[in-house]
Amino acid sequence: MVKYNKRQIVLILILIRTKGEHFMKLQQEMSEFETRLVMENIKLVPYLAGRKLGIPYDSPYYNDVLEAGLVGLNQAARFFKPELKISFTTYASKCIVNEMLMFLRQVKRYKREVSFNEPIYEQDHELNVLTRGDVIADKRDFYGEIESKDQLINTINAILNMSTMSKLVLLYKMGNITQKQIGKQLRKSQSYISRLQKDSGKQLAEQLQNGITDMVHTDTAWSFEIIKDKFYRFIYKTKDEEDYRKAWKVFDSVRIECSIDFEKYNYVAIQFFIDDDAFAVIAEIIRKMELGW
Repeated sequence: MVKYNKRQIVLILILIRTKGEHFMKLQQEMSEFETRLVMENIKLVPYLAGRKLGIPYDSPYYNDVLEAGLVGLNQAARFFKPELKISFTTYASKCIVNEMLMFLRQVKRYKREVSFNEPIYEQDHELNVLTRGDVIADKRDFYGEIESKDQLINTINAILNMSTMSKLVLLYKMGNITQKQIGKQLRKSQSYISRLQKDSGKQLAEQLQNGITDMVHTDTAWSFEIIKDKFYRFIYKTKDEEDYRKAWKVFDSVRIECSIDFEKYNYVAIQFFIDDDAFAVIAEIIRKMELGW
């Protein structure tokens, strides 16, 4: 029988406050080993809710998000296979976040109770006063309304066919990278990144509103798709031999868990588990390919 420590008991009470029967049913269906995996990693649920998704404890959705995360953790314990050659924590984190995001997408719009125009009395090196909205990687202006797979696919394809700097700042933003970090990566000031994100977000919103999501018809083009509701797949198409070799070299340098497929002198594609981090990784790939550093 699995024994719980005090911290685990507190977390369990929080997680089952509204739907305890659902939790107990899940536990009854699991083996002792699966239950142990859940209890040893249960702290991942509130951690990911706060640190990964930025959901405050006093949010009206907090308990529901935790419960969605608990469902993801239970699923991870039941379907985890050691032969995957990844740690259970890594596997479970993806399952937890996916369930949380699925819940949030069912909510029309998640509103943070913070004024994003509030000055924080901090200046960048251009002496511009920054606001909370300038320093928080918030996706609401162009991403918060996405509620379906088709909407997400259209949005990402539209981003991938914008100008290099515009798509980079938006992809980094979707990967939860702060403006300060983006500025360092792109060798620009934070105020420049802030302005570019706002302008690019407006441009993207207009394109989506007008139904302009088709790929640009050129010899080289990026595209995005979702495979089996489990993977993000990014494809770089090119007919140029030198460009193909360059793309392959950059794709092959990625050191996180992914898979790469290709058709020689036609396309190179990379596939990740569904996770916001994938957008930051693809931004890094595009930066190296299109900016050369």
